[in-house]
Amino acid sequence: LNILRKNLNHESNRVAMAAWDFIRPMLNPIVKNKIDLDPNESKYLLKDIFKEAKSTLAKNDIGITTIVANLFADTMVFSNFKNAGLADQIIDEFISAFGNLTHNDDLEARQAILQALGNMNSMLAVPFLEKELLESERSVADEAAASLFHITGKDYSSKLHKKKIASRTEEDWNIL
Repeated sequence: LNILRKNLNHESNRVAMAAWDFIRPMLNPIVKNKIDLDPNESKYLLKDIFKEAKSTLAKNDIGITTIVANLFADTMVFSNFKNAGLADQIIDEFISAFGNLTHNDDLEARQAILQALGNMNSMLAVPFLEKELLESERSVADEAAASLFHITGKDYSSKLHKKKIASRTEEDWNIL
């Protein structure tokens, strides 16, 4: 466990991604209870992992961001952090990380963050998710609507921008 913790922010993104992948099952409450942690280590484990997640999200790397978002989207794992009083801080960090992902290549990471926020099932994320319904990239807006439905039980599909089909001209047909 300590080897994994030390590599969550490794300089090599591949090593860091592997560490995040391998630590996930160990954060399952059942497994965590079976790991022989001394009381001090157990007390600080979740806080330390949250600090590493915060630092990792600040890298704005789409691969690591997606893996960390998927980790926190796991409701069993997130419940540990919620019970430790870290839920609101985690939600704030994901909202901040989302704002730093601005390129078209970042869509998968942005969708993973929105899904994680939905799975966290916190009303704190609702205003942010409602704002993302107006996102011009439809897949992001769709994920925001799905997350809102998960949290509130309300259908937000009517608030999405309608898909636009580009108009064609005679000149377009010559190119096609």
